Amino acid sequence: MKSQHLLLMALLLTAMYSCRKQDVNTTNVAPNTPPDPAQLDQYIQQTILQKGEFLWAWASDEQVWTALSNSDYVLSVGYKPSNEKNIEQRLNQIDLQSSAWRDARKEVLELVLNSERLSNPTLREEELFAFQENGVLPFMELYVRNPATIALLRASSVVRYAEPIGYEPFMTTQSADRSSGGSGCDNNNGNTGLVVNVDYTNITPGCKQSWNHSFHKINQAWANSTGAGVTVMWVDTGASDDQENLGDDFAQGFSGGRNINKLVTLTGPGETPHDQCGHGTAMIGAGAAPRGTDGASAGVAYGCN
Repeated sequence: MKSQHLLLMALLLTAMYSCRKQDVNTTNVAPNTPPDPAQLDQYIQQTILQKGEFLWAWASDEQVWTALSNSDYVLSVGYKPSNEKNIEQRLNQIDLQSSAWRDARKEVLELVLNSERLSNPTLREEELFAFQENGVLPFMELYVRNPATIALLRASSVVRYAEPIGYEPFMTTQSADRSSGGSGCDNNNGNTGLVVNVDYTNITPGCKQSWNHSFHKINQAWANSTGAGVTVMWVDTGASDDQENLGDDFAQGFSGGRNINKLVTLTGPGETPHDQCGHGTAMIGAGAAPRGTDGASAGVAYGCN
């Protein structure tokens, strides 16, 4: 049981990094060459080793810009009235429609729009938004392509945080392909140049195991639990209707006797659990893809519901 709990915790931590469900417009990216992220990656790695975690609040404005410009230029900005303190424990109690909270939101938008217009004078306010707001929590996810905007936001008394959501440490420095944004909203195309016994190994009954499983001792974990009898929930962009391994073929091979349910958590009209973005499908696949017979890769917890 302890092994199952540890496995469940690992999967939940993996799934925490997710993006909101909506297609993202990644055109009109700033033409300047992004800063080299190698030093940022080193800083993140050293911070995790020393402190056990990494927070963007510890990074400099320049490091935040490096992450932003090496991903999808989407900055998550939390706002608040300037006189509000320690709101993190009472976010569910605030009234976003009150004048104080509306004024704080307006002030943030004006700050970002005025700064971004220095490099794009025709920019409209609605073009700042990367994702539709949910109207429940005090944050916005905005396109920021002017590094000066980051410094202004982080110095503002109405800003709780300003953090890049699409940057994946180490990935940009290990691959020449920087086309895919970390939020998962560019494409979900497979890599056709993978090498057997380098990038993956073939395992029974007829599937692949990722190269990184050995580093996380997944094989040893499977000796104790494959996730069978455990239900894991991903709160993410959904699951693609086109991915049969997260549909009719979810219980194939060694993954028999389990089920998958797809639920809608957004309340807007026409919302479905179909993944238009790619991140949810990728995360669920990494965690729960079946250990099947069709040659695809197995998930970490291929036995879980």
